[in-house]
Amino acid sequence: MRTSGKLNKDDTFEWVKGDVQVSALPADVTEYLNTYVFPYFYNVFEEEDNKEVVERVLENLTELANDFGPAVFNQDNLNKIIQIIIKFLDKRTFCQTKVMEMDEEDLEGEEGEDAGDVEDLSGEEESEEDDGIDHDEIILGNVTDLIIAISRALGNHFAPYFDELTKHLIVYTSDKHPKSDKNMATGCIAEVFASCESVIPKYFNDFLVLVEALSSTKDNKINRNMAYSLGVLAEHAQQLFLPHVANALVILERLHSNTTEADALDNIVAASTRIIEF
Repeated sequence: MRTSGKLNKDDTFEWVKGDVQVSALPADVTEYLNTYVFPYFYNVFEEEDNKEVVERVLENLTELANDFGPAVFNQDNLNKIIQIIIKFLDKRTFCQTKVMEMDEEDLEGEEGEDAGDVEDLSGEEESEEDDGIDHDEIILGNVTDLIIAISRALGNHFAPYFDELTKHLIVYTSDKHPKSDKNMATGCIAEVFASCESVIPKYFNDFLVLVEALSSTKDNKINRNMAYSLGVLAEHAQQLFLPHVANALVILERLHSNTTEADALDNIVAASTRIIEF
């Protein structure tokens, strides 16, 4: 039998979502995290301009939340991480602002140089644009993954922190952002709803409007997330969802007509099943 808050025979830490004290880590592990690991993470976010390094540290934080649950986040660490997430969403972290400053300096330098004075840099390190990777998109994906991991660890205890994050996250669902941003932000909100049901009533109506607005595309990735979002609302907010059942079925039918991907079709079937079970 597996015991919460302790190592299993396969050396995995079994935790229960919710309050930090429910699945406390051994004292020496907590001390190590607070003395060495988190200070290193904070230093990277404050001083590192290499986005690949930052991406990996965000992944590390998510892995910690997934592996050790709520006990990873004492109050001080949690408050700091939430503020760091906000800075990432607002694109105000060092690695995000440093690139913009460098771009501005490059433009100023080009204005004052003749073509013949430009040094050949072909042998030096390629710029982020030349490596074929959209690091801003990767960072947003890592940040939303971290939000989801923390919500799964804390459950309804995550509610006040989600309220802090919402206005910074919801901007990515606007028409000013590409489909990939909209998809990640919407999927993140749906995952938080599944882990932290207490926040659903406050955001239910606006989120349903958003889901419907994004459900008229033939993009399989978006359709997969929109179907999942409807399923989450149907499962975790039944009383709020009941008046919208007929409209939800129309949306699911439209999603089905515009979808070819197997995983997206599976989500549509799953959402339909949850509604039928009412």
